[in-house]
Amino acid sequence: SRTAGFVTKQLNGKLDATFWVTDEGQAILHELIQSAEPIAQAYENRDYARATREIMRIADGINEYVNGMEPWKVAKSEGMQSELLRICTRSLQGFHALSILLSPLLPQLTRKVARDFFGMDRDFLWEDLGTPPKAIQPYQHLMTRVDASQISQLVESSRQTLGGSSEAVTPAKTDST
Repeated sequence: SRTAGFVTKQLNGKLDATFWVTDEGQAILHELIQSAEPIAQAYENRDYARATREIMRIADGINEYVNGMEPWKVAKSEGMQSELLRICTRSLQGFHALSILLSPLLPQLTRKVARDFFGMDRDFLWEDLGTPPKAIQPYQHLMTRVDASQISQLVESSRQTLGGSSEAVTPAKTDST
């Protein structure tokens, strides 16, 4: 979300396809494909916690990149359109990759990303990791964060509906013999 607006508003939704033929672009794609191997293995072994940790490691790296490059500042600078395009292309490629890597865990969400954001006519395939996106659609929020106060309100509402008891329910004692 931090870079998509720049691409749709200032760059007509087009990403920098030429970046991926550079040495830097090729190295990023190669590293991404290498990083996906242990994730694929974790999925095969049904070790979803490990897969999720590896995916989060990649997400953290992408977030560090965006924070370090500060595209919101680059966008305000004269003559920096090509630099902004490069930063946004790299970060949105990261989002593309994360979406693919998360597809086995979040199929409905990633289906929406593939179709509504990247304009694909199908769901993601693992092989899509090596094919960077060329364009994006305008960004729409995909999920809403749940706030702790919302959960508290929901619990309180449920208590009132069930009779107003706020006592904790304790499990019955059982004889272990």
